[in-house]
Amino acid sequence: METLKNKNNWCLVGLGFISDRHRKAIEHVGDKVLLTCDNDETKNADFLSFDIMCESEEFKAVDYVAICTPNYLHVPMIKKCLEKGKKVLCEKPLGLNEEEISELPNDGSVFCVLQLRYKLPKEKISPDKVGMRMNFHRDQSYWDGWKGDTSKSGGLLFNLGVHYFDYLIKVLGENYDIQWSVCEKDYATGVIEFGRTIVGFELSINKDKPIQRTFEFDGKEVNLSNHENLSYEDLHKFVYEDFKKGKGVCPADALKAIKLVALLRR
Repeated sequence: METLKNKNNWCLVGLGFISDRHRKAIEHVGDKVLLTCDNDETKNADFLSFDIMCESEEFKAVDYVAICTPNYLHVPMIKKCLEKGKKVLCEKPLGLNEEEISELPNDGSVFCVLQLRYKLPKEKISPDKVGMRMNFHRDQSYWDGWKGDTSKSGGLLFNLGVHYFDYLIKVLGENYDIQWSVCEKDYATGVIEFGRTIVGFELSINKDKPIQRTFEFDGKEVNLSNHENLSYEDLHKFVYEDFKKGKGVCPADALKAIKLVALLRR
């Protein structure tokens, strides 16, 4: 990797599972986690209160903020950080509806983590048929926590599916027509037409089925990951490399997949 100059200080907000990937990526680009924040006392964060932290003297020394909190908190926290002059990298989904995401600037001060873009086909493809088959394993703690609360996570399509619909849009374009869709707590299926391309999709959370993250383009299978969690593909480092260069997925771009999953969930 080309050495990335200008070492910067980060604040890591939310110390759940995904925060370790962010911490490692921050170290990968040569930066430092200066402050941490989490309302769980057992996480031993520097601050328990996000609002108090933002008003602190310590926060003034922070250049960038990585937000890894529950989905419904993303946009309010982004806005607060922007008010304080910080640049923000936020975990997916950027928000839970078009209205709140549309209020965010597209001037390079906010980017969203959608790391599957680093696995996009290198050449443009125009298949007639696409099959999208995703199955995830999650234990009971997933359902007992905020991720199991649709009002906080957005449910299956927002919390887990947004990666794959963003991938579809990048491959097939932004013009689509939803033929039909069904969305339940742990299962979603439907058919979408992207021009002449017919996409049939299935997403599920089912521990009795193998983990699967595959697309079939005219019968040719593309396997995105066999890992328990997509973060184990270690793609966050590429997100941070681009962030340091002033590149990334801006709110208007991240919104495209949000609009699609919102329509599918209706």
